[in-house]
Amino acid sequence: MKGTRSTSAAFGPAVVAVTACVIAGSSGAGVQAATPGEPGLAAHRAVYEMSLGQSRGASTVTDISGRLVFEVQGSACAGYSVSRRFVSHIASEQSVTTNDQRLTTFEEPDGSRYRFISRSYHGETLRESVNGLATRRDNAVHVDLSEPQDSELLLPSDVLFPFQHLKKLIAAAHNGETMVSANVFEGADAGQTVYEASAAIGLPGSGAVLPVIADIEPLSDLPRWHVDIAYFDHSEGLAELPEYEFSYTLLSNGVSTDVFLDYGDFTLRGELVSLELLDTPACE
Repeated sequence: MKGTRSTSAAFGPAVVAVTACVIAGSSGAGVQAATPGEPGLAAHRAVYEMSLGQSRGASTVTDISGRLVFEVQGSACAGYSVSRRFVSHIASEQSVTTNDQRLTTFEEPDGSRYRFISRSYHGETLRESVNGLATRRDNAVHVDLSEPQDSELLLPSDVLFPFQHLKKLIAAAHNGETMVSANVFEGADAGQTVYEASAAIGLPGSGAVLPVIADIEPLSDLPRWHVDIAYFDHSEGLAELPEYEFSYTLLSNGVSTDVFLDYGDFTLRGELVSLELLDTPACE
């Protein structure tokens, strides 16, 4: 990993990545709408306890603790909305700081539109506000940002949104494929960055043992895979090292456990401590 991000800056793409891991569906990476009866992700609310794994190299971080809360609503026909809040406490050799990151997204089921709104607080001070809409039209992806300032971004047509990316991963896993690469736009870095996401998928049944928590038992028989994803930023030329790596256990209905993020000079672990399965409207 490059290991050049500050600890607080790293949480932006990290949390978007974790958000992506709970958005799963079925079929391939195209922009086909769901049909009645097609399985989608499980609407759910998940809570992860986040902690520092290792601090190494030039990092001055001595401890990180926090809680990451997701709520996923919607259906395979209507699209999915995700709300997420991550409050973290970061201790260094000099001080302890609190970061509060909030993200809401909505993605159309056919991949035609992706809305993202994020707020990042350092203590009680708003440090960054991002508001954008990505639309797939005219053989391209058009990103219109109203925050942090009015701007437009034109991306290639093969760029995937998070829901599309996870559909591609799930389909590949079911088909026994072990390597998947895609260009993914998630709204990270003030809505300016497209990452090349290079994923390695484990064998069926790989990954961590499911935690003993409420609502997990109905999921014990679902297919699951261990997934490792390296995220490369080629915006300033071909990157040889990833910005970060992200590992987790992915269930076929979109619930994720055993989260691990590696930024080179520090790592984060996320333990699923609470899960509530919510009603998912049926497609008609």
